[in-house]
Amino acid sequence: MPIVTIAGDLAPVGRNLSIFESRSFRSLVELGLCPADGIAAANLECPLSDTGTPITKGGPNLRVPARMAGAIKEFGISTVSLANNHILDYGEKGLDETRESLTREGIGWFGAGATREEAAKPLTVEAGGARIEFFGFAEKEYNYSAKLGAGASILETPALVRSLRGVKDSSFAIAMLHAGNEYFEYPSPWLRDTCRLAVELGAKVVVCQHSHCIGSYERYAGGLIVYGQGNFVFDSASTRESWWLGLLVQLQIEEGTLKKFGFVPFRQDPGKNVVVPLEDGPKEALLAAFEQRSMNLRDEATYLELWDQFCERNRRMYQSHLFGLGKFSRRANKLLSFCDLVPRQGQRNIGNALRCQSHLEVLRHLYSREKTC
Repeated sequence: MPIVTIAGDLAPVGRNLSIFESRSFRSLVELGLCPADGIAAANLECPLSDTGTPITKGGPNLRVPARMAGAIKEFGISTVSLANNHILDYGEKGLDETRESLTREGIGWFGAGATREEAAKPLTVEAGGARIEFFGFAEKEYNYSAKLGAGASILETPALVRSLRGVKDSSFAIAMLHAGNEYFEYPSPWLRDTCRLAVELGAKVVVCQHSHCIGSYERYAGGLIVYGQGNFVFDSASTRESWWLGLLVQLQIEEGTLKKFGFVPFRQDPGKNVVVPLEDGPKEALLAAFEQRSMNLRDEATYLELWDQFCERNRRMYQSHLFGLGKFSRRANKLLSFCDLVPRQGQRNIGNALRCQSHLEVLRHLYSREKTC
């Protein structure tokens, strides 16, 4: 009866890099965070590469040396998803070296490849008499080559359907989705619907990562969906308490079904122990808050109100992105709200361009060209 442990975003950067290089950490098994005979999967949030050229993008380019693959395995991770927004940070060479490094260390990988077809293929793992299939998908950002198809497996409905419709009845399918709004503890309506579709197509478990905070979960049509489990190993200068807390999702699989599941809270401890289990008091408080948010998700009116509040809180940030505002213009808009002075007809036109898929596809194409990346 295999135990599968799923962790969030793994990037041994910053203060953790020297810990991984020296392998002076305690493994997940030694910390009591996962069983020795189980499968431990995580989202590898950076290329493992010494080559390649950083791509032009908004946001940081992440990577760690290729030799870190061995340390990741020793830390206790046996399987990784490459479907995320950083996997192509050092181009196709960086992706190729990542896959080669993981394969050399015997770490299974999925969710990215040299072609769309390769990226969409699941990783099949046989354990304890169970056939487990791992699928990885990521929202489209700077992680995909439109011309060649190299990069992450993109989270779009056609790709999701084509991948999951081939799941065999005898398999236990787990879909790891790099998707969601950062620092929002619930899914957007689109993401919730997409995750539910994944379950309808055959996924027994769907886990969303990327939001950098612990979110909420639901049972749907016999499946388990987790909307955000927080970071795993990801050092930064963040002062947000949520950045440093995470949940491991543990699954007990028996005869192709989800027999039991649980959540294991931990705190990041960069530069020292990397991660540490939470003590009883903070652990109970964290799990209670997690359950309360999950109850909120089940109440449609409450959930939609929380979604509306999140959108309003971030109105100015999204206006800055939409209108291409610079640093000083962003500050001015935050104080003066001048973007709201766009004539009502102009606001309608903007709304329709974003609402209508055909108009949105034109905008995506125009602003995804190399000269605007």
